[in-house]
Amino acid sequence: MSFSLLSISSENPELVKPVQHFSTWQRYIEQDGLAPVKATIIRLTMDGLWCAELLGCPTVAPELRKKVLETLLQMTKEDLT
Repeated sequence: MSFSLLSISSENPELVKPVQHFSTWQRYIEQDGLAPVKATIIRLTMDGLWCAELLGCPTVAPELRKKVLETLLQMTKEDLT
């Protein structure tokens, strides 16, 4: 998947512009109230799932994906430290 993204971005940089705003999300996450490390782990996990699905490369079975999403959501409700 990494090679695909690298190839896409080097061949046509315009295609990656819509996702370059993700760095803005990091600033919001760090001000959200969750511990920055926990919030970043959640964001990076979601980014990975999203990219894999976008490229048609689902990395986990649907039931496991559902449990991962439920766990990530639960992490947002746990102790903020």
